[in-house]
Parts: sequence; C-alpha cells; structure tokens
Amino acid sequence: MQSRFSPLGRDEQLEADLADILEEARKNPDIKSVDLQVRAGRITDTLTEQLIEPFKPDLVICGERGLSNMQYAFVGSVSKYLIRTVRCDVHVVKA
Repeated sequence: MQSRFSPLGRDEQLEADLADILEEARKNPDIKSVDLQVRAGRITDTLTEQLIEPFKPDLVICGERGLSNMQYAFVGSVSKYLIRTVRCDVHVVKA
C-alpha cells in the first residue's frame, strides 16, 4: 500500500523517516540488534502475537497519548493492555 503523499510504501517510508535513529542504534555496541517491523491490525493480533511474543523481549517500550478520562473510556489504552498481558517489563513513555 503506497501513500498518496510519498512514492514509497508504508514500511519504506517509516524506515526512511527513522533512518538516522536506526543507524545510530545499529552502531551502538550496547544494542545487540535493531529490527524495524511495521504491521497494521488489531492490537492483540499484531502487537502481541506478531511483534512481541515471537521475539521474547526483555523490555517493551510504548508511548502514552494522555487522552482525557472520557476519551480513555471509549478508546481504551494500548499501554494498559501491554502492562497487563506481556510477560516482560513494559516502559511507558508519556510525551
């Protein structure tokens, strides 16, 4: 699937946008490996079953959007889901 704003596909565009950060991480001797995976779909199918469980990470880092209480009630929370379901540590970053 290609964006109407970019000739690159979704995965390639994300890799291009994050190129500097990914290169810095790959050159860091303290980071064993860096792999970018892009998926779309339901949280349970994509995030946990396809992106977290197969890699058996020691740590998952996710962001919190800081939605209001009313929005939270309707939207739910990915960070809360991860904290309750994954078997490793979860670090939530609040922007």
